[in-house]
Amino acid sequence: MSQHPDRTTLTKYIEGDLVADRLAIATHLADCAGCRNELDALEATFRLHDNVLDFIESRKNDRKRPPEQFDILATRQRMGAEAARAEAFFGELMRLPIEEWPSAFEANPQHCTEGMVLRLLTEVEIEVKRRPQHALLLINVAEIVTGSLDIPAIHVCAGDCWKQRANALRHLGRYAESLEAADLAAAFYRLLPLGDFEIGQAFYTRAVTLFKMTLYGEALSVLESARELLREFGDTIPLAKTMMLDAAIRFEQGDVIRAEKTWLEVVPMLKRFDDRIELARVRANLAECSLKRGRPASALAQAQAAATGFAELQMDAERIRSEWTVAAILRALGEHDRALELLYSAAAAFRALGMTSDAGFVNLDITEELLRRNEWSEAANIARELAGLFTAAGVTIASVTALSYLRTAVEGERATPALVRYVRDYVAADDPAREFTAPS
Repeated sequence: MSQHPDRTTLTKYIEGDLVADRLAIATHLADCAGCRNELDALEATFRLHDNVLDFIESRKNDRKRPPEQFDILATRQRMGAEAARAEAFFGELMRLPIEEWPSAFEANPQHCTEGMVLRLLTEVEIEVKRRPQHALLLINVAEIVTGSLDIPAIHVCAGDCWKQRANALRHLGRYAESLEAADLAAAFYRLLPLGDFEIGQAFYTRAVTLFKMTLYGEALSVLESARELLREFGDTIPLAKTMMLDAAIRFEQGDVIRAEKTWLEVVPMLKRFDDRIELARVRANLAECSLKRGRPASALAQAQAAATGFAELQMDAERIRSEWTVAAILRALGEHDRALELLYSAAAAFRALGMTSDAGFVNLDITEELLRRNEWSEAANIARELAGLFTAAGVTIASVTALSYLRTAVEGERATPALVRYVRDYVAADDPAREFTAPS
């Protein structure tokens, strides 16, 4: 090779896209220290940016410094230093009420950096499910910091802030505002020279809200737009998320075969990225698919793998739910004693976590199993607990009426497993406009 390979060629070499020229490039690298240094810098950049080619191309528009003088490794070092300073200053912020944070940044403008915005939004990701209202306050602070940045960092960070705001608003049930926030995130990302990857993630955020609103058709349409953008970047976690949400919607629509096919396609991607949390969730979903398709043996393997994965991650609620699924599969396989043992354990574990609604539904499964065995006395004991558990969970008076009817039927030894299933479906719907009517 007579010429030095450019950065794009070296990037493709790293990614394995080149075939015919690999030997020539490898020979050149063996003799050229300058190109080897360039290769090292590019490999380091892979740990900073999702798409190196986009990173390089975007810097071609940098008017302050020509592309050939732009030091990628120096940028990586700068971002690393910013992250370290942001982490230290964030520790100081945590000792103050959040209302005082804007003043703290005003007094310390040197900490208004892109790295600080990233640190604040990392905290938002932790808080968005646990305390979404607090997450919104954090996002407001991140936006204040964003306002002091330069372009294009201001466009990236503003888009990230609106995307996270969409997530927080969704968790608060403010769906219309969440959709608007996702649209604003996409609008900021469109200001980037190469923002398709970020726009695709904003579309995914919008689709999640539409899914929560049960607007499945519209959600699928938005997901398709997201996938069209994200596919250009190969296999990534954002692409995997769009596929998983698509599968969840298909499952809700009753298309179990298509949902299962999509979730199976995602599994190798999640293994490659070592995303153990989503892998465990997908396995739990695959267990449900297999169970619905009449393949209890396959369902059992997936559910047990999911439970093991959640246990290793110390995600107790998800582990208990997977063990609950294992119990349902064991019942389908005729292993009723093992199933009942797991159901009792799951009910107790849910109560210990304060998850009274889940504990109540497990107790309904226990009641059904005890009625199948004609163990009336124990079934009555369990049935008496149901109204208290679901009342603590905040169900409607109509649901409590249904549960009281079931308790009376069990105590009078008139209840059947079919009645338990009828009441379970009624309580799961918990529709205040629907008066409870005993089945004929």
